Amino acid sequence: MKRRIRLIKLIFCYIWEDILYTLSFLKKFVGNQDVIFTQLRQNAHILDKGLHINPFEKGHGKKVYQQCLSLKSKITDENIKLDLAFLWIESVIKKYEKAQLTGLTDVDYIPRPEFTDNDKSHFYKILKSRTSCRNFTNEEISDEILDEIIDIAADAPSGCCRQTERYYIVSENEKIRALVKNIAGATGFSGNIPYLVCITADTRSYGIKDRMLPYIDVSLSIQNFLLACTINNIYGTPLNFQHATKKETVNVKNILNIPEYEKIILFIAIGKVNILPLKPKRIDIKQIRKR
Repeated sequence: MKRRIRLIKLIFCYIWEDILYTLSFLKKFVGNQDVIFTQLRQNAHILDKGLHINPFEKGHGKKVYQQCLSLKSKITDENIKLDLAFLWIESVIKKYEKAQLTGLTDVDYIPRPEFTDNDKSHFYKILKSRTSCRNFTNEEISDEILDEIIDIAADAPSGCCRQTERYYIVSENEKIRALVKNIAGATGFSGNIPYLVCITADTRSYGIKDRMLPYIDVSLSIQNFLLACTINNIYGTPLNFQHATKKETVNVKNILNIPEYEKIILFIAIGKVNILPLKPKRIDIKQIRKR
């Protein structure tokens, strides 16, 4: 009986936290331009999927279309209006409107890439060569390369094109030392971390039903990030942050000036290396693929 009561309390606290967050969201962020832009991307993505259905049947998606128009009318930020994603949204809306008039879709397609066995060999080599490393040199990494890597990370799939991952890259030694004290996953490091990356999820576009989706969306982006690092001869290791206490979370957010609505998902220590440790052997594919 006592165990059941504890379980009920735990579940209640778990849900209550979401309820409080949702109420906070409605009050604080409902008119925020970034939030509106994210919601607009979500709805435009749904419209775009409908346009690619074959055979196409007009008459579907009217509610989503109206939501797109409403959200688009609320965008006043000129920087957002110049964003390539916003221009894509405008094109999707126009194509939807045309399809409703004609019953025919005018969607864009590109030829399927033809990859060679040589391409495959190189790609597999990159994938297999990625490994965690904790021994770095002091060689600098340019901002241009870091931007390239984050651009690849941002190309990862996300739920309804939300793209909620946010990257904080720290290279100041003093700030890194302050952060490491709050990251249990950094235990065992010698202190030689030239770059520390904090990845968060902007949670403002997630509801209670998809409360776990930020972890999935950001994890997909992180994998792209790690692979892009590898091809740039940059290695590192992910640092678990899910065991962090509330105090440690507050400390990290204060150090990096992370807003309250962003959830810290993971840290990654990265840098240039001279040698790599032997990669741990993965379990047999027979253990992974279920037949």
